[in-house]
Amino acid sequence: MVKFVNYNGVDYPIRVSYYALKKLKEKLGRGLSITDDGTDYAVYETLLYYALEKGHKLTYPDEPFPFVIGKPDNPMDMENVMDSIYTEFMKIVPQFFTDGNVEAPELGEKKEGGEDEKKQIP
Repeated sequence: MVKFVNYNGVDYPIRVSYYALKKLKEKLGRGLSITDDGTDYAVYETLLYYALEKGHKLTYPDEPFPFVIGKPDNPMDMENVMDSIYTEFMKIVPQFFTDGNVEAPELGEKKEGGEDEKKQIP
């Protein structure tokens, strides 16, 4: 499944999948669990970057990938993109974790006998 987010009047494909989650873990050294106050913004930017990258590879495999990360002066940097599409992206993410018949899991949810409960991504 690929969804689209609109940035500066252009619809860009995203796919939050194993690829994006694995790359997030590789880049940040951790997964989707959120800090106690819910303000671990690097997680959002990084997840968006790899979701855009995977969506782009599936939809436009022969086109250059236009986004960057860690270059805030560039309008295609994740900080700038996320600033514009944050709410839209956060509404789309849970759709990748459900088949429509089951409620989406809380990201970083406490498992029985597991670690402390983490906050759900809004």
